[in-house]
Amino acid sequence: MEELLRGNEERFGFQLQQRVSIAFYRPSLAPSKDTRGIAYTEEGRAEVYYRPNEDIERALVVASHELAHHLQAQRYGDDAQKRADIILLEGLATWITGPPWLAKYGVARWKERARQIGDSGVPLRLLNAQRYGDNIAYELWASFVDFLIERDGMEKMHALYVSGRGREPGSADYQGIYGASLNELANEWRVWVRS
Repeated sequence: MEELLRGNEERFGFQLQQRVSIAFYRPSLAPSKDTRGIAYTEEGRAEVYYRPNEDIERALVVASHELAHHLQAQRYGDDAQKRADIILLEGLATWITGPPWLAKYGVARWKERARQIGDSGVPLRLLNAQRYGDNIAYELWASFVDFLIERDGMEKMHALYVSGRGREPGSADYQGIYGASLNELANEWRVWVRS
């Protein structure tokens, strides 16, 4: 776990300032059927729902993702974390998790993973991505975050993250930070994925 956390910190450029406890539970204790993990950032803890016969690497990737949420909350503050646009909240946490998540699909970059998703018939759409499941949505959003970081750097990503006005997809100030609407940026992202 320590190695995964160090990788997260290196990718995000920020070190965890406070301890986080991680507990593993049976999936039957999860609040919903599809919940794999929850980060309780204000309490400094995370829960991972894991079946005993499941591949431990998969559970560790979930734990790494929940630790990424703690990194976000500690860097940006609890208020910004509570109002973060879900595309950025989950997309950035998935992007931070990076290589261990991507290894499940045999790819090295989020661009490649988004291309795989598109090639499987899932539309490369950010606003309705969750209809294809949380993992697909998180992966598309991570690819979008990767595109924005490659396009304009991490500082703009930080500014965009804290500009969130609510959990709704698209609630961050894309126009004010990037000079383009979410739809315009999404069109650029789709071209980037296919390039």
